[in-house]
Amino acid sequence: MDNKNLDGIKKLNKDEIDKSRKIVLDYINNHETKKKNVLSYLTSGKRAIEKNITAAKKIDGLFQMEQSEKLNINNSIKEQKNLIAQPEDKELIKNEANKTNIINNKLKPAVKKQPKKKVAKKLSVVKKPSGREQKEDGLKHKKSSRNIDYKKYLKKFFYTLIILIIIFAVIYFLFAMSLLNFNIDNKYFRKVAAYIPVPALISKIGFIDYYNYHDSFNKVKKSIQNEGDLNNFKLSLIRELILKDLAGQYNIRIGENKGLYGVFKEELNKNIILDKKINKVAISRIDKINQLISSGQDFKEIGEKYGDEFISKDYINKDEAMKIFGRQVEILKLGGISEVIPFGQGLYIINLLNENAYSYKLQSIFIKAKTLDDYLAEKLSSIKVWSLVD
Repeated sequence: MDNKNLDGIKKLNKDEIDKSRKIVLDYINNHETKKKNVLSYLTSGKRAIEKNITAAKKIDGLFQMEQSEKLNINNSIKEQKNLIAQPEDKELIKNEANKTNIINNKLKPAVKKQPKKKVAKKLSVVKKPSGREQKEDGLKHKKSSRNIDYKKYLKKFFYTLIILIIIFAVIYFLFAMSLLNFNIDNKYFRKVAAYIPVPALISKIGFIDYYNYHDSFNKVKKSIQNEGDLNNFKLSLIRELILKDLAGQYNIRIGENKGLYGVFKEELNKNIILDKKINKVAISRIDKINQLISSGQDFKEIGEKYGDEFISKDYINKDEAMKIFGRQVEILKLGGISEVIPFGQGLYIINLLNENAYSYKLQSIFIKAKTLDDYLAEKLSSIKVWSLVD
C-alpha cells in the first residue's frame, strides 16, 4: 500500500515531503523579509516626521514643508498597502498609519498657517529701518528728550520762584512790622523803603507810604488836637491820591510837585467840567444852546430861556475879561459868538456886545456843571480808608 490512498488521502513519499517542506520554508522566509521591509520603511517614515516636527517648531510659518512631507508619507503607505495583501501585514500597516495620524495631528497646531495680517505685521517689525526712518526716529528721540528737559527746567524754576517769594514775604513782613510798630527812622530804612514801600494808609485808588505819612504828619502835628483833626489830615493825603489819579487820566504831568490841589486845580477843574462821563447832562445842554444860537436865534432870548444864568457885564478892558474866559476873548470879534468855555463852576458861551476905549461889554450864558471840588467831595465821602498807623 505504498502509493495507495488511505481513507481517500494520498500518502506522500519522502521526496515529496521534503519538497513540500522546502516550499513552506521558502514562503515563510519571503513573508518575514517583506514584514521587516515594511517595518523598516514605516520606522524611517516616523523618524522623518519627527525630524520635520522639530524643523517646523524652529521655523514658524513653514506650512508647505509639512504638507509635502505628509503627502509623501501617505503615498508611501498606499504603495505598501498595494504590495502587501496579507491580512497580518494589513493590520500592522493600519496600526502604523494610526500612529502617523496621531503625530500629524500633534504637528498641525505648531505649523498652523497664520493670518496674512499677522504675518505682515511680523515681517514689518523684522524689516530693517531705512536711513530716513532712522533719522526721523533720532529726531523724535531728541525732541522727546528736550521736552523732558524743558519740563524739568520749568518745574525747578517754579519751585525756586515759590521759595524766593516766601523768603521775600517773610523779610518784607519783618521790615514792615519794624517800621509800623517801632517808628524806625534812619537813612538805611528810608533807602530800603524807597524800593520796597510800606503802606501807612490804604484805599481803593492807592496807598500812602509810611515815610510820606510820617513827614506830612510831622508838619501838621501841632495843629492836630483831636481824632477829628487826625481823620481830616488822613483824608487830605487821600485827596492827593485822587488828584494824582485824575492827572494820570487827563495826561497832566505832575512830576514831583507837592500840593497838587493848588498847583493843578484850575487845569484839573477844566478837564472835570468837560468830561462827558462826569458832566454828561451839562455838556448836552450847552451843545443844544450852541446849536440854537448858530441857527440865528437871539443870544439873549436863548440864554434867558435855556441857560442856568444869563449875564451881561462891562469889563474895563479885554485883559480883564481874558483873566476869566481865557484866549477865547482875544480872538472874539464884535458881535461874535465864542465856543464852549469851561471855567469856574461850569460852562459858558460868550458874545462880544460892545468894545471901545472905555469898556469891553460881554454877554454870557452859563450852565452849571460838576467841578473838581464837587468830584473830590463825592469821592472822599464814599471811599474806604484803612489806616495801619495811629
